[in-house]
Amino acid sequence: MLVNEKIKVLRDLMKENGFTCYMEPTGDPHSSEYVADYYKGREFLTGFTGSAGTAIVTLDKAILWTDGRYFIQAENQIKDSEFVLYKMSTPGYPSVSEWLEENLGKEDILGINQLLVSQKTIDSLRKSLSKKEVSVKATEDLINKIWTNRPSLPTNKVFKLGIEYTGKSVEDKLKEVRENLKRTQVDYFLLSSLDDIAWLFNIRGGDVTHTPVVMSYALVSEKSANLYIDKNKVSNTIEEDLKRQGVSIFAYEDIKKDVESIPAKSKILLNKARTNAWIYSAIKEGIEVIDKTDITEDLKGKKNKTELENLKKAYIKDGVALTKFFYWIKHEIDKIEINEVSAAQKLLELRQDQEGFIEPSFGTISAY
Repeated sequence: MLVNEKIKVLRDLMKENGFTCYMEPTGDPHSSEYVADYYKGREFLTGFTGSAGTAIVTLDKAILWTDGRYFIQAENQIKDSEFVLYKMSTPGYPSVSEWLEENLGKEDILGINQLLVSQKTIDSLRKSLSKKEVSVKATEDLINKIWTNRPSLPTNKVFKLGIEYTGKSVEDKLKEVRENLKRTQVDYFLLSSLDDIAWLFNIRGGDVTHTPVVMSYALVSEKSANLYIDKNKVSNTIEEDLKRQGVSIFAYEDIKKDVESIPAKSKILLNKARTNAWIYSAIKEGIEVIDKTDITEDLKGKKNKTELENLKKAYIKDGVALTKFFYWIKHEIDKIEINEVSAAQKLLELRQDQEGFIEPSFGTISAY
């Protein structure tokens, strides 16, 4: 299906749902910077393959915002479509929120994919657009109704990170989280950030390229620690190990009903910037929400002795690979043809030779 055909079908869905404007941001249910292929709805809709951007479609306009890394690429990829490029942080181009304030008015209804938008963003848009009497609704994924050959959700297996790398057991980390809850008199801690969940439960995954995380949520209280994850990704050995340390494993989608069951008058701590509108909508009236930085973000920022030693080892290993790479270029540049692609491949091979290598932290950006 061509981009303009997708826009037409999306507009029909918008009319069915009463929306005059629809926003498709770049993201996943965990506000991750980089996302699995399944969540690249903005890329599917616009044809623009860069890692950052927001698409807005109204009944007569289609606009794509992206940043300076992608201006040339975006212009080339959307040139045959109805989409118009708006350049972020560039004079003469309004931001997404500025454009919405200037172009939407009374009786307009803005729909946003409830899984891809944080509650903080929803709150901010509702505040800024209230003076224009614009309604903002977190809604189901409309792109899913168009995307016939959508990639599957990732199914990569989880692996455990041993104490020789983490320096702390899951049990010890949960104890620190609960001490914080007790000190601040909070009953529940809702965690959506994938890197924080990986740190807390000493697990890693492969659900996002170059980022060893696994799609999951966590809910911790004084008496329980629940990990919500696709159970097919977790081996019996890892599940038993987590159970021994006081962790219960539930299906990924169960997070919403468990949040719905939190008793009224409870206090729940979460980070609205990392909590999607779908889950947030499950919090009952009467529950006090403490919106602040995730407890785990502060805890994982203080590296223990084992983590610091491993950081040094990782840098030394990468330094060895880079030194070998520079030597290879110096001695081979006059003998064989080397281009940006072959150079990046050679560097990857040299890194793969280092003990403990899993994957690069991002694709090599090379130029000559």
